Amino acid sequence: MLKEFALEIQYKVDDTYPNVLRDYWGNDIVSDFYSWFLKAQDVAQNIGVKYIALGFNIEDEAEIEDCAKVLSKIEKVAEIQLIIKGTANKNLDSALLPALISVLEKPQIIAPVQDDNDEVIVEAILASGVNHKAILRTPIDINLTKELNILSMDRGLKKENIIIDPDTGCIGYGIDYGYSIIERIKQAVLAGDETLNTPIVVFSGYESYKAKEAKSTDFSSSWGDNLTRSLAWEISTTTALLLAGADIAVSCHPDVPKKLMELFGGSN
Repeated sequence: MLKEFALEIQYKVDDTYPNVLRDYWGNDIVSDFYSWFLKAQDVAQNIGVKYIALGFNIEDEAEIEDCAKVLSKIEKVAEIQLIIKGTANKNLDSALLPALISVLEKPQIIAPVQDDNDEVIVEAILASGVNHKAILRTPIDINLTKELNILSMDRGLKKENIIIDPDTGCIGYGIDYGYSIIERIKQAVLAGDETLNTPIVVFSGYESYKAKEAKSTDFSSSWGDNLTRSLAWEISTTTALLLAGADIAVSCHPDVPKKLMELFGGSN
């Protein structure tokens, strides 16, 4: 299959948000999630990106109601499929993701489903009556990946609605583990393991901007300017994971999928 790409935007942006991303989108845009979505959708459609990932990076259950309201508003104008991304905090997502699922009217992609909250989130997906896909996330372990796939299917989630997130780091921060687990999953599929024969997604943009080299301006000029460095980190990380066998890459800077589609082929 051709590689597929997504752009990720964040519900909340603070002073730690990378300057190169803030400069691209604009301060006014990143402070208004709905406006940011509209701009991201326009950019995505212009360059051929297939998905927008909405990162609901809240820290308190008190924010869930507002998240659901803005998601409902966004879905009404969405012309592109959405990845509804929770916080990765298992307890918080147990409340957040079912609330977000409840306002969705069209099939979207729900992430992440993890051990300890998989039952409640899969149940919410099935109860919705909408044919959502689920991104099942496990911590760089093929046995745990297979186990969560089996448990989710046993609970009624169709295999064709499962996407694997095997977790990863970025260049210089553990990408070798992420690369290896993707390779092992793909090799298992080639050996006949149908349980693992589902698409693999990597949130390579999010992981790349955890690296100080990608987001800090406190480097000598020999490292290149911040924009050059950040794009190099995200492109290198994403390229490696796609070569390992990942099927969907979620990027933060739009120049990344734009460049990589020239190499791997476009989403559409």
